[in-house]
Amino acid sequence: MYIFLPSWYTDHNWNLAGRPWYRAQASHFDDTVSQLRMFQQAGEETAIWILAYAPQLEAALHRQNLYPTPFWSAFDVLQGVDFTGIGVLSFEDLSWPADLEWIETPFVITAFRGGERYARVELDEEGRLLSIDYYEKEQVHHRDIFDDRGFFSSRTFFAGEVPVRQEFYDPQGALRFTRDLESGRVEIAAAAAGAVSKTSYDSMEACLQELLTARFRQASPEDCLILAVDARQNHLVLDACPDQKLVLSFFESRFDLSDEREVKRLLAGADLAVTDREREAKILRQDAEAKIPVRDISPFDTRLSLGRSQRSWDLKVYLPVDGLEEPYLSKALEQIFRYMKTNSQTVLVVGTERAGLALEALRRQFADRLVRLHLEEFGTEGAAAPDDEDQEPGEEEKKPPRIRFVTVRSESELIQVLEDIRLIVDVRDQPDLYLQISGISAGIPQVNYRFTRYVEHQKDGYIIPNIDHVEEALDYYLTGLSHWNEALVYCVKKAQEYTGGSLVSVWKEMLEKGEKEDG
Repeated sequence: MYIFLPSWYTDHNWNLAGRPWYRAQASHFDDTVSQLRMFQQAGEETAIWILAYAPQLEAALHRQNLYPTPFWSAFDVLQGVDFTGIGVLSFEDLSWPADLEWIETPFVITAFRGGERYARVELDEEGRLLSIDYYEKEQVHHRDIFDDRGFFSSRTFFAGEVPVRQEFYDPQGALRFTRDLESGRVEIAAAAAGAVSKTSYDSMEACLQELLTARFRQASPEDCLILAVDARQNHLVLDACPDQKLVLSFFESRFDLSDEREVKRLLAGADLAVTDREREAKILRQDAEAKIPVRDISPFDTRLSLGRSQRSWDLKVYLPVDGLEEPYLSKALEQIFRYMKTNSQTVLVVGTERAGLALEALRRQFADRLVRLHLEEFGTEGAAAPDDEDQEPGEEEKKPPRIRFVTVRSESELIQVLEDIRLIVDVRDQPDLYLQISGISAGIPQVNYRFTRYVEHQKDGYIIPNIDHVEEALDYYLTGLSHWNEALVYCVKKAQEYTGGSLVSVWKEMLEKGEKEDG
């Protein structure tokens, strides 16, 4: 079995909190999520071990199409939860004073009593109950958090705006343990006697260490643990001294590779290290001193689904702008706008994680830029232009905006956006890996400023030597179809290298290589 220990935390206090549906979440393409999918599609047995307090875990697994992956939760052991399945619990099922006045908005549900705020109810994007804040004199006194399996899970008490104590309960409502959020101390209640060996711990970390060590003893020595490298949990795994094979997964900037001492300690206890970029792999190979295999392997697999841009009149250019700093953004836009002036079919699609007021601010920045450059005729809009049938008879034909904005916060949103994109221009210092893999899957050539193993010059993309060469890359792929078709064919071929089955085979080969070297 392949056991995945993910880095799923929303803070440094062992929490993976659910978020209200209306709060924009930055897109985060997680290595563990993608690796789990690949191994499952390859027919391998998988499981998840999670150290975070995650009362909304099952709903999250549903959203990622990972349900019903078996999972073990350290907090479930402490709270005495031994069942799975999404439950149904409404705030209306709870006991409330009879004299409350309820105010419902599209965002939250608020209860008032005697003209003062009494409670605030938060729901997730599927309408499930997340939490309820209870107020005293317009300040949060305590917050009740609910598990998506249908029970009251924990209560956090506040002093002013600072959380100071958290109580955890079992599904029957009995107190299991208390965590002092100021000192870190954990007190185990009588109802949890037997779940752990002590009645108190100096820290949550010490309690989790005991639980994880016991779990390793129960696992088969034939299992393989895939650890998402994160400073919050690395030492817990190493100190548990697992007999199982250990794979380290380094992803993006989640772990500081400049800490050479800690990196060497990690590598000394592992059987294989994988990373998403060749640059990080080179650093790790030096620290590993050839004792274990180190390989940059894409955490994302290709799922060939060619777009339909060749059937569209518009030549849509997708430009992700988050992380593209000045003066590079301005220089890239100047060249794109110049090309748009000579080619009326070209449309710029600006991709961002921003939503709401932040997106409006970005749109205004672009509109101001067009005014300064005397290019107001391009127009800016967040949505597609209205269809012709929506126009009134005799009304002058509306020109669709040539600069459009899309908010991309999830894998599904990105795939949808790319469906009719003709060219991706990602000229950030570090191109987005998931975007590159998605571009290959959709058969879209890409313009990059940095070399990666996924985009090859004038094959499935165009590598510019500096930011002043964006326009020549546009001309290469948008003027005529010959180069674009060549890139499409190459993408189809390249996609075969990064299917889930192919990548899992690479993992297995590297693990076998490590065994032979040990022997």
